[in-house]
Amino acid sequence: MGVKLNVDADFSEARALFARLEGVPSGAQQPLSEIGLMLAERAQENIRNSRTWDGKPLQPLAAVTLIARAGGKRASTKRGGFTQAALRIMSSAKPLLDHGNLLDSYTYTTARDAVVIGSVKDQAGVMHFGAKQGQFGRSKRGSPIPWGDIPARPVLGINAQSEQDIVQIMNDYITRTLQSR
Repeated sequence: MGVKLNVDADFSEARALFARLEGVPSGAQQPLSEIGLMLAERAQENIRNSRTWDGKPLQPLAAVTLIARAGGKRASTKRGGFTQAALRIMSSAKPLLDHGNLLDSYTYTTARDAVVIGSVKDQAGVMHFGAKQGQFGRSKRGSPIPWGDIPARPVLGINAQSEQDIVQIMNDYITRTLQSR
């Protein structure tokens, strides 16, 4: 499933810069690679900082998720509290940062005139868009998949700063290309 976004935004300034390249041989792989790397790194940074692509805080982890990360039943004491180790784990737990697999999965690829940024991990799509309990059916034991609602935590996107940076990357590329002619 992974996550793939089609961005429909006003890139009129970037389009004007592309228009300056009329007659310049194609092969804008270098700036497309820069854009892809920048956006993939920003998605990773958003995960590390528990922020959505537009700077909002990510939905916090549910109590049941915190307990599961802390060891489930082993996290509780006989008195009904939690062990010190479990409390440390629960207090430092961040959304989308369990083992780092999702964090490391964001990457990019370029084509002749496009860059695609995303993740091949199935959970990336689920985490980005969220999912309702049972949305994906039931397990062999009859449990809903997922077993609870998962709130959307979109970390991949283009905000105003990213758009400015894309325009700057393209402007720099166009300037270098035109100066070398």
